[in-house]
Amino acid sequence: MKRHLQKVRLLIALLIAAFFIPAGMQAQTSFATRSRGPIRIRSQFPLGLQFLSLPADHAFALPKESWRVAVHFEHANTFIRSNDIWGSALGSGARGTLSFVGAQRLAQTGAQPDDFLIDSGLGRLAVNLSYGVTDRLTLEAEVPILNFYGGFLDVPIERVHTIFNFDKTARTTFVLNGSQVFLAFGGQLYYRNAEDLASAGLGDIVLSARQQLTRAGKFRPAMAVRAAVKLPTGDARAFRGSGSFDYGVQFAATQPIGRHFLTLNLAATFPGKWQLMPDLKLVPAYSMILAYEHQVGNKLSFIVQNQILTSVLERAAHPGIAETTYEWTIGIKADLFQRYRGSFAITENYINHNSTSDFGFHVGIERGF
Repeated sequence: MKRHLQKVRLLIALLIAAFFIPAGMQAQTSFATRSRGPIRIRSQFPLGLQFLSLPADHAFALPKESWRVAVHFEHANTFIRSNDIWGSALGSGARGTLSFVGAQRLAQTGAQPDDFLIDSGLGRLAVNLSYGVTDRLTLEAEVPILNFYGGFLDVPIERVHTIFNFDKTARTTFVLNGSQVFLAFGGQLYYRNAEDLASAGLGDIVLSARQQLTRAGKFRPAMAVRAAVKLPTGDARAFRGSGSFDYGVQFAATQPIGRHFLTLNLAATFPGKWQLMPDLKLVPAYSMILAYEHQVGNKLSFIVQNQILTSVLERAAHPGIAETTYEWTIGIKADLFQRYRGSFAITENYINHNSTSDFGFHVGIERGF
């Protein structure tokens, strides 16, 4: 395992080093600037990150024999809990945490069929490598690093809840910027506190191939299909992966209209067994992403996108944590210099708050060569 991690770290270091290779030392290939969007992020809901979920993407392939290296960082704040957690596990008084003894008690005597608590910040660093095999076929690999920690967003989120008169009682029962995960589904228990989660580690690597089917025309969108597989490289016990292979397919269509681009993504993912709770019968998850990009000048794009994502736990766990996720993202992408491009975006949920992160942001940089 240590040898495996050393190889992964070396690969990440080499990919990041590619950003600093002078342009003159690389092939003079196109950066494919016709569309900068969408923002290539997926839902940062910690439970959903255990399984394959395909990010938003346009339908254009990389030019033949060209490369793209991208480094993305997302931070998300998640607070979800079942009713039993608030009412009986902590009692009243000062802000606290759910103990392992309390988690065991809930798992054995909870009034609900399932109980759950995820209260944590999450940092996810992903290195993406893409290569244009032909002018229509692109191969991609994503290497993610996940880190659960308290973060820093609890206070501003609670202030926003106060301003808009949202119910914040459940949040204020727990310590500020804490980190813990408790899941009790179908008689199976998983519990990790801040000390258990306090380290970064490799997640599940994703390999994919995207084939562009049609080129864009005045009244004809560019279309592409993608096939992907998620490898069980993350430690499932540390909540960094499912511990099994997942598979997925995605359809993408992008219609350029002058300086405007509309992109539609439809995807289905098929999970394997979940190592933490192998008795659960998982179901395929489906997603729809609609993105709009408006180019301002020659170097800047404003992007708005909406994602709807079903849960692999739809028939296996409490409906409160397995509902469909609804999230919107707004951000910018800008060409910086040479072949560098930067991006920044924020993501917020707007329906079903127990199956999604409360708030998150994205920062990314990519380079084509």
